[in-house]
Amino acid sequence: MEKKNYTSAFIKPIIQAWLSSLDCTRDSSDYNRLFIEEPQNEFDERGFQLVRFGIMQFYDKSVKKREQGSFYGDILELSIYEEYVDFENKDKEPSLTGYLMKIHAQPIYYLHFEMIDFEFVLEQLASFFKFLYKTEEEDIEMKVFPSNIQSILICCTVGLTSGYFANLLQDKMDQDKKDNTIKVRGASVNRLPDIINEYDIVLLSPQVYYLEEELKEKYGDKIQKIDRVDFATFDFNSLLEKLYHSLK
Repeated sequence: MEKKNYTSAFIKPIIQAWLSSLDCTRDSSDYNRLFIEEPQNEFDERGFQLVRFGIMQFYDKSVKKREQGSFYGDILELSIYEEYVDFENKDKEPSLTGYLMKIHAQPIYYLHFEMIDFEFVLEQLASFFKFLYKTEEEDIEMKVFPSNIQSILICCTVGLTSGYFANLLQDKMDQDKKDNTIKVRGASVNRLPDIINEYDIVLLSPQVYYLEEELKEKYGDKIQKIDRVDFATFDFNSLLEKLYHSLK
């Protein structure tokens, strides 16, 4: 698949037009950053209301960076935070941007990717907004995998995100099943031709979804995708449930 390198200047006006149709509070005081505020129907003992903050951050990558092979195109980073807000005093803040600087929690949703295909970008944004407005969560139990599955490889663009994700997934599987023998590793998708024979299943992160068709033609059903919401929220229970059903 040819990489088209859509830029922030091209994508951002489209997102702004999309946001104009949504019933939410927005702040775009920073050209490279967009905020969305979505109050939830939940209050704590102080009477503060739970709010989800969606943040879209654009990073422009120079031609030099792209030539070095780090990233080809501009990057869009999507994250969602939750915080209980005292709306009676919130107006004292100069802007939503200023308020968000006070949030120190870890995001409940995080995903970054290269803007190399317009349809791909829209799919990631749709997932982001779907989770932003999500109100119910499912409690899913881990299942036992077929005995022939002993190794899982997770691939992203350069291997850093997939490596971190793989380590957390490994910890989750070891905790849920003390005699777990399945090994999980992460790597750059560019290394796949050299190491794929070492793994029973290869899971593609959302950043490299665009390679799915090409890789399936080469390696068959060994190639699968991680659901973008599961990846962005580190929802290992949901990921394992879907993987289990795909292997039945």
